[in-house]
Amino acid sequence: LELAKRIDKRYLKELLYKLFPNMEDVNREIERTIKNRDYFEAYFSLSIDNKIYNKQVDDFLEKLVNKEQFILEINNVLNHQNSQNYIENILKEILAHPKTAITDNKKLIIIDGFIYTGDNILKNIRFNHYRQNIEKDLFEVVENFINEVTLEDEQKKYEIILNSFDDTSDSLFMYVYFVDNLLDIYRKQELNGMISMFDLNISKDKEDILKSKLKNKINLFYINDKLLDVPYLSYVLNIWKILDEEKYTKFIEEVKQNDEKLLRFVKGFIYLNFDESIHGIKKIDKNSISKYIDFDIIKSSSIFSEVSKYFG
Repeated sequence: LELAKRIDKRYLKELLYKLFPNMEDVNREIERTIKNRDYFEAYFSLSIDNKIYNKQVDDFLEKLVNKEQFILEINNVLNHQNSQNYIENILKEILAHPKTAITDNKKLIIIDGFIYTGDNILKNIRFNHYRQNIEKDLFEVVENFINEVTLEDEQKKYEIILNSFDDTSDSLFMYVYFVDNLLDIYRKQELNGMISMFDLNISKDKEDILKSKLKNKINLFYINDKLLDVPYLSYVLNIWKILDEEKYTKFIEEVKQNDEKLLRFVKGFIYLNFDESIHGIKKIDKNSISKYIDFDIIKSSSIFSEVSKYFG
């Protein structure tokens, strides 16, 4: 009882709910809850039971020292022929592992590592049956761990996301997503005068620092001609236009005047590494691309014969 008084009640409540969930509310994907008769006895055993506690994951976490090591492990997996299956399993095992068995330091390493490698993970997915699971689990791992480490304190979230920035990373979408998730950049722009309703208790100075970090990273991708290769190009462009409209406009004009860039731009709207030989031709909504470049410009260009099959 004395211990319970010192524990944050939210987490005590969450722990009890996960052990004894209401049947009508339970997530059907959660298999290792105490309510399941196949796992019930494992929760009361004197030793750690692999049914609820994957020893391989625990050994991996025990040996995990820093972000660089985690990144190396993920990159090795991405180079494997069956990488999609391995990545899916890694994410599911991390999500299934008891959260109390993962220290905050390990969670921070995993947060930084997945943000650093996230774009490459997303670009590596070629098969639709992996896509939904991997995307969902990737964001769930990072978001859950951020919330758990920070106790959902916005100031601490800010520090974690700010410190995650790494100029050597090939990720851009991941940084855009998590900065926007924290600061509501896009929604604030859309709602204009209603900004106050999104007050996150983060000072204007700190918000500007994070936005500046993100703007510089996007601009670096632009300078290095890597911007057209990022996942979810349209989302990244929407945020960039808000942060640096001058550079965004210059970029769009350059794309219009360069057939090679225009081709890459159009293909950026074909979801990631979409494999036509497996899934057939994917259609692009003309209206979605016209938000950035007038469709008539694309239609009158020399590349249209190559991309016309993507437009319905």
